[in-house]
Amino acid sequence: MLIGIVAVAAAAIAAPKNELPRCAQPLDPIATIPPKLPARLHNEYEGTAVVAFELDRSGQVHAPVIVSQQWRPIGHRGRAPIGYREAILAAVSKWRFAPQATACKGRTVISLQVNSEV
Repeated sequence: MLIGIVAVAAAAIAAPKNELPRCAQPLDPIATIPPKLPARLHNEYEGTAVVAFELDRSGQVHAPVIVSQQWRPIGHRGRAPIGYREAILAAVSKWRFAPQATACKGRTVISLQVNSEV
């Protein structure tokens, strides 16, 4: 089984006062890398994580945080996945978006799915 990794187009989010504004347009990453899960964990869970982050004017991601997540064990009864959060945050921190007029906040959905096709 292989893991299919899908990054859903990032969406702008509202920001409370005294924080960065939301990004003006829907965000589409121009460069992504998939999360690198430890080999022993690569096919134990599938699900999604919503990641909020800040973008600087050059389109670089800063301060990614998982704001929600939902995982399902595959083929066994498991506990919470180990290493998934760290792998997702490390990957998203290396993503790049188009340059922005000002620094802003955005978010994206990362989906990890078991793919039975080889």
